[in-house]
Amino acid sequence: MKRLTALVVSLAFIATGAATVDAGIEDEELRIDSDVTGTTYQIRYSCAAAKFQTLVRTDTGRSVTVRRTLSGSNGGSFGSTRTFNSFDRSKPRVLSSSSSTADRWSLEEGNDEDSLVQIAGADIDCPDYSSPSPSVFVPITPTRVLDTRPKTRTNFTGPMPEAQATIDIDRSDLPDLPAGAVAISATVTVTEAAQPGFVQLLPTGSTPGGSSNVNPQYAGHTLANNAVAPLSSGGVSVYTHRSTHVVVDVNGYFVEAPNATQSGRYQHLPVTDRVIDTRPASAVNHSTGIVEGGTALTIPVTDLAGLGSDPVGAVAINVTATETSGAGFLQSAATGSLDPGASSIVNPTRPNDTVAAMTIVPVSADGEIDIYTASDSHVIVDVLGWFTDATAPSSTTGRFIPLEPERILDTRLDDGPVNCCFPSDYPDFDESSGRRNPGARTTAEVPEIDRAGADTVMINLTAVDATGAGFFQVGAASGFVDGASSTVNATRAGDIVSNAAVVGLGQPEGGPTTAAFQVYTQSGGHVVADVAGYFTE
Repeated sequence: MKRLTALVVSLAFIATGAATVDAGIEDEELRIDSDVTGTTYQIRYSCAAAKFQTLVRTDTGRSVTVRRTLSGSNGGSFGSTRTFNSFDRSKPRVLSSSSSTADRWSLEEGNDEDSLVQIAGADIDCPDYSSPSPSVFVPITPTRVLDTRPKTRTNFTGPMPEAQATIDIDRSDLPDLPAGAVAISATVTVTEAAQPGFVQLLPTGSTPGGSSNVNPQYAGHTLANNAVAPLSSGGVSVYTHRSTHVVVDVNGYFVEAPNATQSGRYQHLPVTDRVIDTRPASAVNHSTGIVEGGTALTIPVTDLAGLGSDPVGAVAINVTATETSGAGFLQSAATGSLDPGASSIVNPTRPNDTVAAMTIVPVSADGEIDIYTASDSHVIVDVLGWFTDATAPSSTTGRFIPLEPERILDTRLDDGPVNCCFPSDYPDFDESSGRRNPGARTTAEVPEIDRAGADTVMINLTAVDATGAGFFQVGAASGFVDGASSTVNATRAGDIVSNAAVVGLGQPEGGPTTAAFQVYTQSGGHVVADVAGYFTE
């Protein structure tokens, strides 16, 4: 993860690390307030995008010249100089430079080019995205490894976890993992939240706050999301930004696979395939209306997704509950193995709720899965891709590389934008806030992850401060159709909603030639994305 170490060369400049909450933004931004020119700078370096971004705010009436430089150990360097006259401070300017070989950045300012003085600089310390060992997925029947609620406690003692608490889940408390296990996949559920905040699943011993997985919006909120976290020698941990109960159900793990292998390799569908929609007006492969509470919907998922002849061991799906009769939960399992109430993937909290969650589900020998709903609910199921079984031919494609969570997209100007908000993007966003306008697509470039050999990336997508009810859709930067599926569903203005996704990489039409994914916003809002790993070409 990129670390910004400020080298403040004058007492006239005040540098602070800017931290925010709600979507779990990491404390990686450097903010500098210049008493000399009255200019504020917010600096971010995105390792995945190899991009040095500086947000500039000034309205002093003075002319301000800014030079930003990237330099490498081979002695090469390049920079860009920009002069600003007074402009509306509420509409900041974002400057960006990219380099895959730079190992240091610096920032200078002055009244003109002849008076430039360095005000900050730092070494660039990015991870080697190709260094972690490749792994493959082993699906299991969901197993509860943490429950902090008094009546159903699992591997926990004491009262409700407090704000900024870290709960360790020891490796011995996880399902029986082989020595080569490197990461787990789990559904993380937040319930009885004390107030808005976020929860993060991370390797034990890591610094929390760099990303988020679940974002409760109000006191008492219950919601869930799938998360993938690398394993440390001690296991994994749950960080609670605000006081809340937490439930963790492990649905599989990733085990090292340095060579070609058969099972557990991910195969991404070129286009997300909607295989079930129970709503009469938009029904897909269903004709009997709403799914009644206390029943399960059996889905021949491999046949419906055109995978009947493929060696499928598990499917990656997005499950949406909508037009619910009341609070409850949805649960998934291979047909024949469902134990109602033993785990959950989606948690509607009120009548007419709409909630989505991505999960990985083993399939039965007949290629079927069951979706159980505790209360009446319409159900939508989108297939993102699938994992091979032991009958597949050996290959090195589709192996998973777990990464320390990294923020690769953030459109919020006040919190230090990441990989966004450039002048070329206008008019797709509001100049004052960075908020995406209705119908806009946001492009997130990840050239360094692409260069490491990525075919698809595992991300957590968060819609922040939604403009109103609507959906957010993620897909490769080429080939996906607006509205063909949904990833995150906001139900009202101001919503903060997260969901995991596996998304392919592509090149946007008429855009940069680097690999990227895009996010479509139906009604508008901010977009935040954190990467948890990638699957190999």
